[in-house]
Amino acid sequence: MVSATMLTVILGIVFASVGAVMFYLASPHQKLLAVAVPRRPLRALSILSLIGAGLLLVRIVGAGTAFFAVLTLLMALWSIAPIFVALIRYQRTHP
Repeated sequence: MVSATMLTVILGIVFASVGAVMFYLASPHQKLLAVAVPRRPLRALSILSLIGAGLLLVRIVGAGTAFFAVLTLLMALWSIAPIFVALIRYQRTHP
């Protein structure tokens, strides 16, 4: 059974991950989607999601730890995202 603390941490990670992906998709140089997406609403939702992740994690750990945990997750996802995008694009062109 999942405790409330663990559920809060999982929700914080999910919110931070969704925020990171939305922020990546709002970038003018993203290569995942072929069509242009509206950047301002996506950035606003991304920031709200990241703030929500921080607020969830602050309930479990301190403010500094929550802040750096969200930043670490952002760095990890933004480092991995271009690799996955390149892999997806390669698979589309080389079936």
